[in-house]
This record gives sequence, structure tokens and C-alpha cells, in this order.
Amino acid sequence: MYYRLAQAVSFSNSFIKNASELSGDEVSVFVAEARFLRAYAYYNLLDLYGNVPLTTEISTELPTQSNRTELFNFIESELMEIESSMLASNEYGRVDNVAAHALLSRLYLNAEAWTGQDRYADCITYSQNVINSGYTLNMNVANGNGTAYDELFIADNDVTDFPEPDSPTIPTVSPLLIDVEIFFSIDISLPSWLLKPIDRLLIFCIISFILYWCFLGTINSKSFS
Repeated sequence: MYYRLAQAVSFSNSFIKNASELSGDEVSVFVAEARFLRAYAYYNLLDLYGNVPLTTEISTELPTQSNRTELFNFIESELMEIESSMLASNEYGRVDNVAAHALLSRLYLNAEAWTGQDRYADCITYSQNVINSGYTLNMNVANGNGTAYDELFIADNDVTDFPEPDSPTIPTVSPLLIDVEIFFSIDISLPSWLLKPIDRLLIFCIISFILYWCFLGTINSKSFS
């Protein structure tokens, strides 16, 4: 996690440096979004690791260790500065100024633990900004598993129309996944040692392996004929 977050900071620094040499409103928006991503990476570094180095430029020199108060102030100032440059709403997969408000509210929620000074009033203010922004929570348990939370992590959750739990229609899935599900749901008479799911999985893998090599053999024979 540490290396991934540090890599995100490095990539953001590189993008900000190169993009800042350009001009235009669109460039300003992209730079603001990159600064948000860097601030979000530092928020997680601050939360998980504490006194990590703070660097905003690409350099070959080793950075010096920072402290939580300095990191807190940097994240806050970054989010404050980019707030007006970020879009009020954005396309799927990109951040807007509501994301900046949400991160500020989380930052202020932990301010007392990180800096020794509580910022709960500011946390409430920016939380209200998020609540009143127009975004809503997904409360529709469309897949019938008792929770709507997992749908937030589906790659196309902005376009996928999940059926209601009682609907006979199911979302499109991989044919291989369907084959696996059918294989494990077959109710046939088998020896007792084959009734366990792990045994069926082993058989399925062996059959798939044999079919794969038969397929390769067919291709090779056609190549030499």
C-alpha cells in the first residue's frame, strides 16, 4: 500500500509539472484533479503511516521526513485551492468539487488525532455540503443478496441496469462462468468422494486442461498440413 500511494504521488507530481506548462481552462481542470489525487494519496499516507516525506516535485534527491501536522496543512491547503477549479459535476470515473468537500470532511473528522486541534465544526460544514450536493446513496438491493454496497465496485455501475431480485433476467456474464456454475449445480449420481465442490473443481480444471491441449494440437496439425 505504501509503495502504491507513493507511486500515485510521483505520477501526480509528474503530470502536474508537465501539464502546468500548457494553458487553457481544460488544462486547469485536469491539473486540479491531479492535485486532488495527490492530496488523496497523502491523506491515506497520513492516516496509515503518519510522518511520511512530503514532496511536490520530481527530484532525484531523497525527501526528508515530514510530520502529521505539516501533511494535514498541505492536504487542507491543496483542497481549498483547487475547489474553485474543479467542475461542479464530472463524467464517470473523474472527481468534482464535491469529492474535495468529502475529503475535507474526513480530514477534519480526524484533525484532533493528527494535529491536536479538533475541527468538528468544519467537518459538519463540509459534510453538509456533500449531503446537499445532489448525490444520493444507492439503496436499491438489485442483485438480491441483501446489500447494495457491493454494486458500488462494479466497473460499469453507472450504466448497468440490474434486474429486480424476482426478475428472471440476469446481467450478462462470462460464458465460462456460466459453464462453471452449471457444472457445480449438476445433480447426478457420483461416488461420494466426488460430491465435494473441491473435487468437482479439480475435475473441471483437468477437463479444461485436456480440451485446451486438444485445441492446440488441432491448430498445430493444421499448421503443418
